[in-house]
Amino acid sequence: MHRGLASAAGHRTVVAVGAWAGLMLLGQIVPRLLNAAATSAAGRVWTSVQMRMITALNRPWSIAHLEHPRTADLLAQVRA
Repeated sequence: MHRGLASAAGHRTVVAVGAWAGLMLLGQIVPRLLNAAATSAAGRVWTSVQMRMITALNRPWSIAHLEHPRTADLLAQVRA
């Protein structure tokens, strides 16, 4: 009959402590990974919106559309 960690109960204890440590590690890593992914995605979306806005503003041949109040309102909405 084995005693201590060599016993069946000891083996189960080691497995349980290992599983607990793994879950604690995941609990520390997963939120950071999600935060990094969300930050990256938000940056890419904002860059895309800015590029689309610049393209739309530069499309007409004149600058008269930039003086229109509706254009100023739309720009304010995009920036907000």
